[in-house]
Amino acid sequence: DALAREGTLFRQHYAGAAPCSPARATVYTGLYQMNHRVCRNGSPLDARFDNLALAARRAGYDPTLFGYTDTAPDPRGMDTADPHLTTYEGVLP
Repeated sequence: DALAREGTLFRQHYAGAAPCSPARATVYTGLYQMNHRVCRNGSPLDARFDNLALAARRAGYDPTLFGYTDTAPDPRGMDTADPHLTTYEGVLP
């Protein structure tokens, strides 16, 4: 109750997808799950899609994520030994 009183309360909020990784990909890209195709935790997010962090960077901001994404980077075009491909926990590069 204190958090709701002192912060912002969304009384009617709906997630764009479930579980968490597809829902986060929806927030990042603004796309429906059927379009971004992240279907489960650990699914790669296609590098061809623009996202909120890239848009912020283009606008001169230095976006930072606190927490984790549960979304893997797009492995196409990455070296097979890239450490980002060993786990989907962490921040997208």
